[in-house]
Amino acid sequence: MNLSDELLTVNETCKLLKISRPTLIRLLKSGEIKGFKIGKRVWKIPRYYLSEYIKNGGGK
Repeated sequence: MNLSDELLTVNETCKLLKISRPTLIRLLKSGEIKGFKIGKRVWKIPRYYLSEYIKNGGGK
């Protein structure tokens, strides 16, 4: 697996973006950050989509 395929957890993503868990969940549900659910509760965020979010100004 290369870095562009790496999947991040909610906690890892929160630490990278320096945002709270509720804020990240809101961004995931709105589609501003792309991710997917495994089961009903576990979110996974591909590092590639997180990089794209940051490149595009992080919601600004």
